[in-house]
Amino acid sequence: RFLDENRITKAPCGWKNFLKPPVNSRIKVGEEFEEKRKKKLPSQESLEALATAYVRATEPIDIIVSSVMAVLLCQPGRLNEAPSLPANCIVQRGDNQPGGMLRWWPAKGGNAMLKVVPATMSEIAVEAIGKIARLTDSARLIAKWYENNPRKLYLPPELEHLRSKEMLSMREVAHILWGDAFGRRVDTGEALDEQIIVGGVIS
Repeated sequence: RFLDENRITKAPCGWKNFLKPPVNSRIKVGEEFEEKRKKKLPSQESLEALATAYVRATEPIDIIVSSVMAVLLCQPGRLNEAPSLPANCIVQRGDNQPGGMLRWWPAKGGNAMLKVVPATMSEIAVEAIGKIARLTDSARLIAKWYENNPRKLYLPPELEHLRSKEMLSMREVAHILWGDAFGRRVDTGEALDEQIIVGGVIS
């Protein structure tokens, strides 16, 4: 809500669950419940489409989304649990059995666990985790930077010269928040060159 209200992201982050809970949500056994479960499961065609998307993805966002789906197919879990996987989440089994395991943190307060990945899916798990790790390396570096500098604003190397300034233009703020590509697309005008006070946020 904070990101949406302050328009910090390119697109709104708000989301509401479109699936309504069943009237008798406590009843989880029986033929009626099984039929309702089957209606929510993806079709065989959908699963095959996920595999195709995983192989063909070229854009970073498509690679990450399809790789997360691949990981969840290797070892089912809640979708919101996948982003909490550490970069070194792959664990080799020590019982001389094929396959591997994933370090997993349950979303609803459960204890950390090791989830076994079937041997037939181990290669996919390693590959998918590798893709995600490579594309999120920079995010982890920035997160580490903020751990060490909790009261400062991260600036990429090309904008480090702004740290010594007491006043920033709107154009410079746009570069900090949304990057150089956004700055080039912004319409030219005096408003962008208007100076604003930034205090000690980036000092």
